[in-house]
Amino acid sequence: MARRRNTRGNGRWNISFVSEWGPVLKSLGDTAQLANEWKPALSILADKIAAQAGKAISTGTGPDGYKWRPISKEHQRTKGTRAALVMSGKLKSAATNRNTAVKELSNNRLKYHVNIPYSRAHQFGSAPTSDFPGARVRNYLVWGNDLLDLTRLTLNEYAEQQLRKIWGVDYGR
Repeated sequence: MARRRNTRGNGRWNISFVSEWGPVLKSLGDTAQLANEWKPALSILADKIAAQAGKAISTGTGPDGYKWRPISKEHQRTKGTRAALVMSGKLKSAATNRNTAVKELSNNRLKYHVNIPYSRAHQFGSAPTSDFPGARVRNYLVWGNDLLDLTRLTLNEYAEQQLRKIWGVDYGR
């Protein structure tokens, strides 16, 4: 700590202090702010969800790693032999374009919404009595525990990256 003393004839003292703790205190403030700034991380998560949906639709394999059942002979006869879920391209476009699918993105909320009437039937399957009867499960969006794991991984990676920037250290990687 340095001290500077300046005396004037009017009896007033001017004292200045310099502390080594300034950068540490700024880092603590930046770290506290990081705890409330999750919008960039949620944006990265939306990109990952869109990428996984695109991969699932193009490979015919759900994000959980299970291959989709083949297209039925009846479907092939009436609709042709095009790949599953890409007859018109609407579902693929809606699920894989994060700019279309993200309905809300804030510091603490991400709403990823595929607004196609038959999107739910393909993700979860449907009963023969539904609006889209007998749709087979062809899950294209990451869901359930896989979504929780992807979210946790993305948020942790983002937090570590930001802390490395703030503190200027590498956490054993």
